[in-house]
Amino acid sequence: SSEADQQSATSILLPQSAGAMAAWRRPRAVLLLWALESAVAALAETPGPASAVEARGLRGADLAAPLQSRQRGGDPKALCSALRAAVSGPVLCGEECDGYNFDSFSEKCHKLVPAFVVRPVSAEEVQTVVKLAREFQRSFSVRGGGHNYVCTGFKKDSVHLDMRNMTSFSFRSEGGYGFARLGPGLTNGDLEARIPAGFQYAVGTCPSVGVAGYLLHGGSSPRTTWLGNTTLYSIDVVTADGEMLTVSEASPHDGLWTAMRMAGSSFGVATSLTVRLPAKAQRSFTVVPALGSFERLLAALKQPLRDGDWWIGLIRFDLPNPFPIKTWALKISFPGHVHLGSALEGVRRWASEVGIEVDVSKASSTWPPAPPSSVPHAGSSGRFYAEETYEAAALTMHDFFARRTDSCWYDLGPLKGTGEDVFLDISCYTPQAVQDLRQHIDENAAVLNAGAARYYNLPLDGTPREVHWPNYDELSAIKDRWDSCDFFNISNGIHPGSE
Repeated sequence: SSEADQQSATSILLPQSAGAMAAWRRPRAVLLLWALESAVAALAETPGPASAVEARGLRGADLAAPLQSRQRGGDPKALCSALRAAVSGPVLCGEECDGYNFDSFSEKCHKLVPAFVVRPVSAEEVQTVVKLAREFQRSFSVRGGGHNYVCTGFKKDSVHLDMRNMTSFSFRSEGGYGFARLGPGLTNGDLEARIPAGFQYAVGTCPSVGVAGYLLHGGSSPRTTWLGNTTLYSIDVVTADGEMLTVSEASPHDGLWTAMRMAGSSFGVATSLTVRLPAKAQRSFTVVPALGSFERLLAALKQPLRDGDWWIGLIRFDLPNPFPIKTWALKISFPGHVHLGSALEGVRRWASEVGIEVDVSKASSTWPPAPPSSVPHAGSSGRFYAEETYEAAALTMHDFFARRTDSCWYDLGPLKGTGEDVFLDISCYTPQAVQDLRQHIDENAAVLNAGAARYYNLPLDGTPREVHWPNYDELSAIKDRWDSCDFFNISNGIHPGSE
């Protein structure tokens, strides 16, 4: 594929200390995980009842044995009884799963009906479910609190962990940082409601994005120059052999700490995530409709000179657009101490100076909303571009988007200052549009690969794994150590080197 040359020289930089985390400024240099925002999560809170599996200590050689059937292993009735005995939350079995609420926005996901759906309430219950799934030789899937477009959180006939009950939250301040411990059933909307003022954190524009997938697999934000996964301080994990661990910089556990922040869904179930946040006012965000051609709006965008300046980008998403006209909008991130009214007046003055017509009366802090309630397919082009190459890529991608405004959205920026990479994405949600997007990227590889790095929370079918992970062999070796049987089997994720 023509994407394969895109990241051959990309290095992987992750923060090694609090000072390094605070100083980290280059999103393109950080290798993110390909995965969806609704990836695996649950929060450890109250110990669940012990099971016979725990008493037998199902580990070691038993778990290393090859899985004989990923589709219909073991006795379903016996497994259903064992799950219900071990888990205090709801458990659905067999035909009961037909009415399961996927809440995924994807018709494709709705066809992947699990054989068992389990909603645990503690890390201990998650641990027990993993062990039971292994003992009964069942395939396994897991979802967090957010939406899911391309269905990596679901598998037909699997034991499915639904973590949407895992919504605990705690916060403490220490040493100039805030530490938020998150139940990954939370969403980005929950973070905005619960993290206290005076601390900066990565959060996107869509409140229904799940915390687990967003943080474990990237965390691009219009409000920070850094990515959410760089703020991860520790992660509680249930591994493929049912062991509960806390991984961190101080306890890397033979590569698992590194792997969980790059490809976490392929390595374990995160049962809580702790982020370390700088003591700095959170930037605010709003979207303002703007009239004019894309070329004119793009030319008006300029890099801000200071951190306290407005950051401005472009977005268009016609189908659920709440505005009375279908048009482009400015994405605007501004300092948190600035009142919205003052910010909008500043936008109006800027637009007048550069010759753009805006309607600040239609500004919204939560646009765009979620896509249609159910889409047949989805795929995204999301990348970070160097300052020198983003304009050419933006124009090339607009050539495609101009013919697909009814089935795709366009998202650029915001520009965050000289030296900061620029985010650019087109996401499409019909099978034909996704196929056409793949073809357009391949046909324009020279322009679209220049100075670019793929964003792994926005996947597209057919993207070679080396584009997502230039260090795939290293991650595969870690997979060999922690999940040699590929129990956490994500189709486009990391697989054991022996496979």
